[in-house]
Amino acid sequence: MIAKDQVDPRFVWEAARRARFDGFIREQEQGMDTVIGERGMKLSGEKN
Repeated sequence: MIAKDQVDPRFVWEAARRARFDGFIREQEQGMDTVIGERGMKLSGEKN
């Protein structure tokens, strides 16, 4: 979750790209709106 109410999506995607996480986000059915859950509990074992 991002603390700012209004953040430029380009900034978020750039941060995800730099963290090499953008591919994972794009694979999710709801993309950036995917709810992962506390401590990643909703991820499969191989992604956790």
